[in-house]
Amino acid sequence: MSNGDEKGASDSSEGSNGNSLKKPNNSKHATPESTLLKGPPAEEPGGSGIKNFFTRNGQFPGCVYFIVGNEFCERFSYYGMRAVLILYLTQFLGFDDDVGTGLYHAFVMLCYFSPLLGAMVADGWLGRYKTILYVSLFYAAGNIIMAITALPPLGAPERAGPLIGLLVIGFGTGGIKPCVSAFGGDQFSADQDRMRQLYFSMFYFSINAGSLLSLFLTPILRSDVQCYGGDCYPLAFGVPAVLMLAAVLIFVAGSSMYKRIPPSGNITGLVFRTVGSALKNRITSKSGEKKDHWLDWASDNYERDLVEDIKKVVHVIVLFLPLPVFWALFDQQGSRWTLQAEKMDGNLGPLGRLKPDQMQFTNALMILVFIPIFEGIIYPLFAKCNLLVKPLQRMGAGMLLAAAAFVIAGFVELRLENAEIVGPPVDKADLRIINISPCDLSVQGQNNYNLTLPFAEASGYQRLDAGSQDLTFTCAGFPDLSSTVNLKSQTTHTVAVGVQNGALKDVQISDVQKRPTKAISQVRFVYMLEEVLGNNASIILEGTKKYTLSGVEGFSATNLTDIEPGSYRVLVPHNDSSHEKVAQELVVNTGGVYTALLMLNNSQSSLATFQDISPNDLSMLWQIPQYVVITAGEVMFSITGLEFSFSQSPESMRSVLQALWLLTVAFGNLITFIIANLNLFPQQSSEFFFFAALMVAVDIIFVILAVRYKYVTPARSREDDKVAIVRDSEGTAMVMSATDVDSD
Repeated sequence: MSNGDEKGASDSSEGSNGNSLKKPNNSKHATPESTLLKGPPAEEPGGSGIKNFFTRNGQFPGCVYFIVGNEFCERFSYYGMRAVLILYLTQFLGFDDDVGTGLYHAFVMLCYFSPLLGAMVADGWLGRYKTILYVSLFYAAGNIIMAITALPPLGAPERAGPLIGLLVIGFGTGGIKPCVSAFGGDQFSADQDRMRQLYFSMFYFSINAGSLLSLFLTPILRSDVQCYGGDCYPLAFGVPAVLMLAAVLIFVAGSSMYKRIPPSGNITGLVFRTVGSALKNRITSKSGEKKDHWLDWASDNYERDLVEDIKKVVHVIVLFLPLPVFWALFDQQGSRWTLQAEKMDGNLGPLGRLKPDQMQFTNALMILVFIPIFEGIIYPLFAKCNLLVKPLQRMGAGMLLAAAAFVIAGFVELRLENAEIVGPPVDKADLRIINISPCDLSVQGQNNYNLTLPFAEASGYQRLDAGSQDLTFTCAGFPDLSSTVNLKSQTTHTVAVGVQNGALKDVQISDVQKRPTKAISQVRFVYMLEEVLGNNASIILEGTKKYTLSGVEGFSATNLTDIEPGSYRVLVPHNDSSHEKVAQELVVNTGGVYTALLMLNNSQSSLATFQDISPNDLSMLWQIPQYVVITAGEVMFSITGLEFSFSQSPESMRSVLQALWLLTVAFGNLITFIIANLNLFPQQSSEFFFFAALMVAVDIIFVILAVRYKYVTPARSREDDKVAIVRDSEGTAMVMSATDVDSD
């Protein structure tokens, strides 16, 4: 689904040899190639292989089942929380869309900065087991904070508590990210290569299952369960919190069986120290000496082989510089694209309704479909034309597809913006009359304002001059009613006229002029039920949720109430406090604003509904093309990019490049955070087109760098290396070699 979540899971796996890279130790820094296993290619996991995993044929280490279960629960927890996060920030905590988007991407940015810390702690101090255990407890505490602070009885919506929870979760999920899968690899001995590769396939199956289920289920928990009269965010965050606690318990349950490799060095920290030494020596040198490469200035303090390997890393890092922009676009699926879906119609007819935060499930599902299609069909077809053969070609094409996805999103947003309601101009106002009186109602006003309305009909909005409008209402059998309506400039009004105590009476209502920006409907009720209602009666709506409107008396109107789109039974109380179902149901659609008239006619309660503002008419399914295109771009960019960085890096530096790959995700979210909070664009469509143009410009730079790039041929062919490339549910890959997971 998103970026490089698990593809960096082996970041710390090669750090066990990090101390040997220091010059004082006088030893080679590379992990010996002798740890690589030779032999026939590993059996493809599947069929009997999966059966063997579950039956433990071949003597799988029993502890790996605890690691796989731990990963399933942790991924469910992370993606479940993240799926509803943008709506929580904007709907529940009240941040506007720009600030909410900025906070969302700041959180994701933290999740991809913190793996560096996790890798350093595991490699240089605690080891993988203790790092996973301690950081997971910290992580679970963050989930609990999110769930507790979402409880209204505790004073929510307070903003400090949830932000602290996000901070803790960001450090927690990032802290264990580089450790878990590699810790599983530690459990296999050098002669269990095939079982190790099958384990990684099952490990990533657990990621797929956890993330897919959470992306589908958590929005349902949020929306379809009611807590304290609204969306149930305590449950939506509480279930991930329970799953994270379960992840910790499952992990601890296997503690007596784990093989624990003690920490023996921090390769990532050593690389940073080497680079720092080179820069310092170059800046402070007064000898005037020139060196072939600026990193050669570190050769006096560190092994020459180490310096040469870092040069190769720098060679690849140059290509990494444009990559954050791709992630700046990609991760907006969980922020801007979800907010866009809020303004669309999720009605699927008999299949129910899509929720805005469920659209992210589209990417997670399609990535599993696209990977075999690209590998088995698309790449071979393009290869016949000598296209998309080299990794950098595929990455460049993936970046271009991301730009195309944002162009599509921009046109969808334009369609939504063009459907926005335009209010009256200056010195004008709109007026609507609704007749609830039991006769034909004649209305006369200034400037030839004259109309006749049958019972339970509305005039529609008519544009008049702003100012006081004197109206006379005439209904056979009742005295005329004179009333003055104050029409303020650029406002919209409704006047409902009914009968109370044998005389005409009007109710004047100020109308809204914009659709609700959230995936809701708004409704208000005008009552003419004085013979039925008692004092302080309540009207009940029963449908996808239950709503109670209290304090209704006689002939009056309620305030607008936010309700979930759908069909509702309207229950009207009698004086004896029992409730009678109104003959007609109330049907409201996403984004619509409605005035509902409750009337007593022939001793039967009836309902007439009028649209104040038309609902969203653009289906959420129109987002599918942009999801399809960006998922295709993800397959070409993310998976290929990780494989490229793995194949082009020195063996001792693979963990470093994995960490730097994760940093491109972090910096991409930083870009989105900055742009969202600068408020540069008055319209969201303009921002989408800006990101598309930025992606194209950066892609051109990337292509220029790619053309000049000289591929490095590994000393050992990939056919001889035991390399397992496994894809997770996010469309990303993790590359594991024997040296990544063997520490013998």
